[in-house]
Amino acid sequence: MERPSVLLTSLEDPRGSNVVHRPGDIILIAVASALGGGATCVAIAQFASAFADSLDGVVAIDGKALRRAHVTGMATAPPLMVTAWAANARLALAGVMPDLAKGENEVTAALAVLDLLDLKGTVVTADALHTHRRMAAKILERGGDYALCLKGNQMKIKRDAEAVLAGAQKDATARSSGRAHGRREARSIRIADAPGFAEKHDFPGVAAIAEVTTQRGNAKPKTRLFLFSRRMKAADALAVVRAHWTIENNLHWSLDVVFREDDLRARKDNAPANLALINRAALNIINAIDDPKTSKRRRLMRCAWEDEYLEKATAHMR
Repeated sequence: MERPSVLLTSLEDPRGSNVVHRPGDIILIAVASALGGGATCVAIAQFASAFADSLDGVVAIDGKALRRAHVTGMATAPPLMVTAWAANARLALAGVMPDLAKGENEVTAALAVLDLLDLKGTVVTADALHTHRRMAAKILERGGDYALCLKGNQMKIKRDAEAVLAGAQKDATARSSGRAHGRREARSIRIADAPGFAEKHDFPGVAAIAEVTTQRGNAKPKTRLFLFSRRMKAADALAVVRAHWTIENNLHWSLDVVFREDDLRARKDNAPANLALINRAALNIINAIDDPKTSKRRRLMRCAWEDEYLEKATAHMR
C-alpha cells in the first residue's frame, strides 16, 4: 500500500538510541514556533508544551467512506479514510487510507494511524470494530490508554465483564443529560475494577469495565460495555465515552456538509487520500478561527471573497 508520505521522515537521525521524539517532528515544531516569533530554544519548548497540552484528552479513531470516489463497478466498496481526531482540540491529527484491493481494511488502517502518533496523556476511543488485542497493544505501546466498546459477539468476555460490574460499588456511578438530535438524552455509567481480567482473556491492559446506558426521548434505553485500560472516576469515564462522538458530529458531519466530501469524484492513484487529508487540514484551520457567530460553511465563503478573512484563517498555527 502506498501511503501519503510523512514529511521529513527520511532525515537521518544523528542522536543516540534513547531519543523520545522524531527529528522531523522537532524540526516542524521549531519552524512553527519561529513563524510565530519564538525562535529561541526556550520559546520553542514552551510552544511545544502549550500545543501538546491542547491535545491531551480523548483521541477518537474512526473511518469515513468517500462515497463517490469508488472505481467503476465498485459502488459498494468506496475508499475509506481512517482519522485520528483530538476531541478536546477539535483537530484532525492524522489519516490513513487502506488499499482495499490488497486486502487492507479499516482495522489495519487504524493501527497504521496509531503508529503516526505519540499518545502519551491521551485516552483512545474507538467503536466495537476496533476492540481487539492488536489495537489495545498498539495504544499501550504508543503511550496511551484506551476505552474500547465491546462487540456483541464477544460473548465470553461480555459475560465476565457483566460479572465484574455486578460487584461495582454504588459510588462508582455517574449520570448526565442534554439534548441530542432535537431530543432529550440521558446517560449513565457504572464502572468497576477488573483485576486479573487482562490475563484471563489475554487482552492487554484491561484495568476496569464500564457499562454505559443511554436513552433518547421515549426510546428504549441502549446499553454498551467498555474496556478501560485505566481506572478513572465514573464521571470522567462517562465524559471519555461521550467525547468519542465528536468525531462524527464535528469531523465527519463537517466534511460532508461543509466540504461536500461525499460528492468528490477523484479516483486515480492517491488522489482520494490526498484530497481527504487536505480537507481535514482545511477544517482544522476554519475550526481555529475565532468567529463563533459564523457557520463553518460561511467561513469558507468569507475566505473566498475577503482577503483579510483569508489572512486571519491562514494565520492560525494548529
